[in-house]
Amino acid sequence: KIKEVTKNSLRFGVDTISNLETLKFSVQTFGPAGGKLMIVLRIDGQKEAQDLRPDVKIQCKYPQLSSAVVRWLTMHLLRYSHFYIYRQRN
Repeated sequence: KIKEVTKNSLRFGVDTISNLETLKFSVQTFGPAGGKLMIVLRIDGQKEAQDLRPDVKIQCKYPQLSSAVVRWLTMHLLRYSHFYIYRQRN
């Protein structure tokens, strides 16, 4: 679905979950030109995902963050974005 919506042209992405499954999924959503994928946690198996798409550069922006901090940030961002969308519609 992502390739359909982006017309197979995705070049930049952020994986906020950063586990092996989401990393493999994320690199496979990029278009044929490749691109850059930021992950918030360094994970085991990163090389395995990188081997799927060598043209997608995987970078870990915050290797020192714990998974608990990332979950907390993600939940707060999701809550805010839902509130913002709700306010825009009403």
